[in-house]
Amino acid sequence: MVVKKESIFFYEFCFLLRKEIFKKVKYINRDILKYNSYKWNVIKNKPSYLAAYNYFHLLKKYFKEIASKKNKWYEHLFGSGTLNGHVCRVMLVSIKYGHLETLKYFIKKYSIKVEEYMRQFMVMAVRNGRLEIVKYLDSLGLGINKYTYRSMIGLAPLGLNFELLVWIAENKLADIIHLIVECIKIAMRSAAEVGRLDMLQYLMNKTLIPLANEADHCILQSAVQGGNVEMVEWLLQGSLSFNPMVNYIDTAALSGHLAMVKYLHHHNYGVSSRYLLYKSVQSGNLELVQWVYENLSTNVTSKFALNVAAEQGFLHVLQWINEHRNEGSSTTAIDKASWVSLSVVQWLHENRTEGCTSNAIEYALKAGHLDIAEYLFTNIPDKSNQKLFTISTLITSIEENIENNEILIFLLEHRHQLFKTEISYDDLIKCSKSFKNSKITIKSFKDKIK
Repeated sequence: MVVKKESIFFYEFCFLLRKEIFKKVKYINRDILKYNSYKWNVIKNKPSYLAAYNYFHLLKKYFKEIASKKNKWYEHLFGSGTLNGHVCRVMLVSIKYGHLETLKYFIKKYSIKVEEYMRQFMVMAVRNGRLEIVKYLDSLGLGINKYTYRSMIGLAPLGLNFELLVWIAENKLADIIHLIVECIKIAMRSAAEVGRLDMLQYLMNKTLIPLANEADHCILQSAVQGGNVEMVEWLLQGSLSFNPMVNYIDTAALSGHLAMVKYLHHHNYGVSSRYLLYKSVQSGNLELVQWVYENLSTNVTSKFALNVAAEQGFLHVLQWINEHRNEGSSTTAIDKASWVSLSVVQWLHENRTEGCTSNAIEYALKAGHLDIAEYLFTNIPDKSNQKLFTISTLITSIEENIENNEILIFLLEHRHQLFKTEISYDDLIKCSKSFKNSKITIKSFKDKIK
């Protein structure tokens, strides 16, 4: 069969177009929407990822294969601690994401000592507001008692589930709730921290525990952190009051709460530090950053604001600072951005002149961002391909590689530019002895590496 040249070009074009589209989708998810995304061949070999995405049947298949590979004599005698560790992590992830049926399956199927992990399971369930899972774990009767729930009630508001808080208070602690004052105050602080006035009011009405200004001032600070102005006003109507020497505005700014910052400033509550602008930038709230520059910039440090925005990967904040301010930047900007954002690295390289150091490509590889490493290698070669790395970098890549070969391949393909010494093929094979997929990748370079 004769294949036309036009058809070959068309297929090559489609392949390249598909590759570019996936790159763009990855950029949108990671740099703009701040989502983590994983390739399927990575997910299917990570039981915790399978549990998070609730691939129940694949999870069962994964552990059946693991169990069938018990080749070592001591595993037959004593069981595998590694297997138990994997199962425990899967259970914790299932609890976090509310996958009750998956949790039930693993508790029944695998003979790990559930009571040893019960506290971890309860903490995960309560912190994530999983009432049905809490009830299920409670029904097992494995070491859960009133002492357990005394500590759990302090975490309950963090799960943002009002029903869970009420269930613990009224079904598990009803007869001692007036006696566990410190536990209730921890719960109050948690409610304030997440901005849940309804939870805070419930706890105060249920227990009638009075708040003292000095001892319980942390609850007011947590309310500022939570950003609920109504809650702060409600607390101030009681016995709590602001300390004029505390940096409340910094606390609100770091959490990105512009309304709270304005409220505190308007009423002259507390003080702000010279690092207020940096904390505003760290929050990623551009409107807050603009407001601080306009209203509170007299006594704040702003020299490295652009670096801070780059480190956090906030391109929109970085661009605004660059356009409206003149404090400048340093090589730190690209270096730190290489941990988190290709779009920020590109923008800085194209629009600023400070450049970067050799740390940038190292940070990109450590963070698993091949696209950033490739960009630095191609566009800033004087800082990225000057034989920077030792063999330990390659060993780390071999050990961490599952079926996503991209970073390992990149290192091997550019070994002459990246590594300080020549890399031996035999040494690489030895290092990859226990890492099947890496070994396959290294073998594909056999004719290229001495």
